[in-house]
Amino acid sequence: MKRVFLAAFLAASAGATTAHAGANFHAGVQGGGAWGEADKFFPDFGGKRVPVDADGFVFGAHAGVDFDFGTFFVGGEASISFTDISGGNITPGGVSCSTSVPPANQVVCRVADVEGLTTAALRIGYDFGAVRAYAAGGYATAELSTD
Repeated sequence: MKRVFLAAFLAASAGATTAHAGANFHAGVQGGGAWGEADKFFPDFGGKRVPVDADGFVFGAHAGVDFDFGTFFVGGEASISFTDISGGNITPGGVSCSTSVPPANQVVCRVADVEGLTTAALRIGYDFGAVRAYAAGGYATAELSTD
């Protein structure tokens, strides 16, 4: 349901652009890559540290609006992104998750996939002319699945 609402919001906002006092709409697309690594510590298996690596791409759309009140403004923005970020780790026995793992070594062998990211933010700020300063806060969620 959230995706349907955000998709409708993004579609409705994408065509409107203004550059005057009052409501200023903006919309766009984004894309990029993501990567990371971490160590998982297993105290029950001789204190082994197991590397966990993840990578992939991110693409999506965002839209927002600012309401100008002279030098002050308030606004909001929402985005939805789809990803192929995935990663896994190896078992403490050293067997890779991408190979056939014998049942005796299946202590920890997980693959995680981030399938989507959704954000919504509100901001309030001050217009200094060529520069706008603002404070923002919001909500973010990721759709994550593990095997």
